[in-house]
Amino acid sequence: MWLIAYPDAAGTEEKILIFVVRCFSVKDQGNYDEAKKSYDQCLEIEKKLGNQSGMAAILHILGNIEYLKGNYDEAKKLYSQSLEITQKLGDQSALATTLAQLGVLLESEGKLTEAEEYVSRALDIFNKLDDKPSQGKATRHLIGIREKLKKT
Repeated sequence: MWLIAYPDAAGTEEKILIFVVRCFSVKDQGNYDEAKKSYDQCLEIEKKLGNQSGMAAILHILGNIEYLKGNYDEAKKLYSQSLEITQKLGDQSALATTLAQLGVLLESEGKLTEAEEYVSRALDIFNKLDDKPSQGKATRHLIGIREKLKKT
């Protein structure tokens, strides 16, 4: 569960928390259109507050929703926006997570060489961060991509 708190913004904390709880609920139920509407509202609040980190996180989640719906072009656009913000912020963990997700998307599109590049970049960052769980996931994903590349 996310808990986003903005003590200086009267009433905003409760509003965001309600949206986030609702977003997780409808997304978990597979109601992606309803989840997208709620996350879009969260994104607007984050923009008004100037919370770049929150914007990047929500753009990534919106990308996940579009990916799950099979809208790869829109997902790629949202991931790229998230990536741009995380690069500016220097948030290496979020950067690596988004690179890895772009790798998943590219693999789904059959672009295995590009997918390998993105997941490799993500793995390098996870290694530098010593993020063991993410290292394991990225390594397994990279092995899967390389196995597919051998078959082509």
